[in-house]
Amino acid sequence: MRWLAEGRDPSATIDSATGGFGKNDGDNEITGAHVSNGDPGPEGILGAKSPNLGHGKWRWFYTQQHGDNWTYEIVLTPHGENDEAD
Repeated sequence: MRWLAEGRDPSATIDSATGGFGKNDGDNEITGAHVSNGDPGPEGILGAKSPNLGHGKWRWFYTQQHGDNWTYEIVLTPHGENDEAD
């Protein structure tokens, strides 16, 4: 199942058109998903705590594998904030 799809950015498009120099298949694949509360201490080691994305200290990022390698943050919308009025 795909939860998010990315199109090609300009760099991935150029790479695809030129054969990717043997390294790129011309797409932007999501990679490097990371969830953290920013705790630099021993309790902040990956896997020491279960993520709680509803709490303000936890942040969720991912990067794209090819192209411009942008890093994105996923921001959750509180329930009901984007609901359309009846």
